[in-house]
Amino acid sequence: MRADDEGWRLFRGAAAAAGTVLVVATALMLGPWSGPDRAWIAADAATMAADLFAVAAVALRVRRSRPGPARRAWGLVLVALVGYAVADGVWTVYDIASAPVPYPSVADLFYLLAAPPALAGLLLFPVGRGVAVSRARVLLDSAVVCCAVVLVAFMVLLRDVFSSLGSGLGAAVNAGYPVLDVLLVCVASLLLLRGGAARPRADLALLGLGFICYAVADSAFALVTLDGSYESMLLTDVPYVAAPLVLGLAALAPPPEQPGTPSARARLLSAAAPDLAVLAALATTLAVGGSEGASGRLVLLVVVLAVVRQVWLGWENHRLRVGLEQRVAERTEENLALTARHVHLLESVGEGILGLDAQGRIDFVNDAGARMLGSTADALVGAPACRRLHGVHTAAEHPGAAAETADPGPVVEEPLCGLDAALGGRAVRDAEHGFRRSDGSVLPVEITADGARPGPDGRARGAVVVFRDATERRAADRLKSEFISVVSHELRTPLTSIHGALHLLHDGDVGELSPAAERVVDVALRGTDRLARLINDILVVDRLESGRLPLDLADHDAAPLVAGVLAALEPVADAAGIALGAGPVEARVRVDADRFTQVLTNLVGNAVKFTPRGGLVRVEAVVRDGAAEVSVTDTGPGIPREAQETVFERFRQLDESDVRQRDGSGLGLAISRSLVEHQGGRIWVDSEPGHGASFRFTVPLAASAPAPVPGGSQGGAAGGSAQDSGERSAGHPAGGPVAGGAGADRTAASPVPGR
Repeated sequence: MRADDEGWRLFRGAAAAAGTVLVVATALMLGPWSGPDRAWIAADAATMAADLFAVAAVALRVRRSRPGPARRAWGLVLVALVGYAVADGVWTVYDIASAPVPYPSVADLFYLLAAPPALAGLLLFPVGRGVAVSRARVLLDSAVVCCAVVLVAFMVLLRDVFSSLGSGLGAAVNAGYPVLDVLLVCVASLLLLRGGAARPRADLALLGLGFICYAVADSAFALVTLDGSYESMLLTDVPYVAAPLVLGLAALAPPPEQPGTPSARARLLSAAAPDLAVLAALATTLAVGGSEGASGRLVLLVVVLAVVRQVWLGWENHRLRVGLEQRVAERTEENLALTARHVHLLESVGEGILGLDAQGRIDFVNDAGARMLGSTADALVGAPACRRLHGVHTAAEHPGAAAETADPGPVVEEPLCGLDAALGGRAVRDAEHGFRRSDGSVLPVEITADGARPGPDGRARGAVVVFRDATERRAADRLKSEFISVVSHELRTPLTSIHGALHLLHDGDVGELSPAAERVVDVALRGTDRLARLINDILVVDRLESGRLPLDLADHDAAPLVAGVLAALEPVADAAGIALGAGPVEARVRVDADRFTQVLTNLVGNAVKFTPRGGLVRVEAVVRDGAAEVSVTDTGPGIPREAQETVFERFRQLDESDVRQRDGSGLGLAISRSLVEHQGGRIWVDSEPGHGASFRFTVPLAASAPAPVPGGSQGGAAGGSAQDSGERSAGHPAGGPVAGGAGADRTAASPVPGR
């Protein structure tokens, strides 16, 4: 059970008990069976019991409260309640002794002395967040309301009481009761307005109600004493019993877990209460008449306090305004310094940086970017980015942008500019584009762009684009591709001869070999096969990067493609003691069948190599989220979470020993990821160490439109080169099976526990 629920259960039980005590005490004091002596005894006993309950409840609240303002506030309320209890005890002693109570008496002293700690406790009480009003302001507002209320009460009810007492100590004591009572009620009421909760706080409301009971009791006592009916009007003692009971319940009411913020209506009422009270007091004085003597002094006091409050408000507002102006100036200076620092950083980098607004216009460009575009910042700022850099319109452009550019370029209905993705809130990473320079030439660039967070209306607020000159990188890529192509061709020719000669030796075509010689030839054959696969993998990676690997996209049923891969790898799995299985395979996909088979062969071959004898490799293909999701799940040792992304990088392996044991190049998974992405999908792995791994990839469904293939043709396989055909072949001596490149891809160059 939560502590808050337990606190409310205690509060409800205490409230029921307090209500029962009040009803029984009222019945004993006022019932027809009670005589004068028994009524006095019942009133004194009920009052003392209520005082003890309030003292115990507040002491419990003090003990349970954390050190801080709340604990100090309740401690002062406890001191006040002890004073009330002592005063009631003095009254009880007088009643037991059947002695007349003098006025003023020791009891009056304790009653009056209990008010200051109660007032201090209320002023220390923590209230809602966002309340900047000081305690002095609360006290001043309460004093204004208190004097106004006392003036109204004096004019309407208590004038005869004060006139009957004349002057001296008795009159001062009699005047102190209503003033202190009303002051406590006003402070508690202002606290309740400032409580900041969605509904009034129970503890603040009960505190105010308790002090209201004391105010009603003191006023009623003064009236019945004046007309001599106190002996027969024990009804005035009922509020004296109710007041400590209510204050004790206030201590038992659980406070809110977090203080809220006062509502606008509560703040308005709290601020207007003093002015409304002064208006009500002055209107009552004018209506009733008599502004001489005590009433005149009260009117003067109310006016003086109202003037002092207005002066205080003016000074406080002036101080707040000066402080606000100072903070605004400091923040402005900080923002200017921060802006200057950011501009310096942006101007210092060697890459181009563009800032785009929500309409796709350039609102900032650094010097490096302007130089790369052959222009100046002043000429670029304000221009529609996509038309200026790509010569196309986008959906984000302002409707009137076409009239502001001398060369608007072709207008298209669909957004073709790569910046439009960033303006739509999507991230763009290392995308290749061509930006138009001022002289009409095209600058090859790589861009990284991020859209700004949408505003409250859900609309994009712009984007930041970082671009770099890709001319040198493209030249280096061309040199690298040419080097790889030349080296691969030069290596293939002697490798084919070596591989063929080794086969002749292995098959005995040139004579029988000794057992030792056969072992050496087997080692050489395996080495040439691995070298052939490595050359094929490097060529495939190069073609994928350069966009020269064509794809023949067509609609296929996934089931026969999966069945073909499993049938081809079944002998390898049987030799390793691994079972191959197929789950639901029900998708119809739009893929290049050869490349789809290559990816699946890589993944299944990997799973077989890393699954211990007696394990299971399972393949499934289901439709999920508008795409076909293919999964290859094994029962191997699994992959650590920190290595689940690096296994798709080139030449990355979990353990170098696996390269030698499992015969892999570290390129298979990198090739698989590129092939999947070129066919419009993505690939990832789900794994927990010790619980196997599940490699998953998605491809478009047959009903989906084919995604454009970067740099490649979507024509038939005949468009490929002879080398490409060799790379797809599993039987060519020099080519070797491409799937073999995945051999140990789940091993890493840096030693990582696991695979």
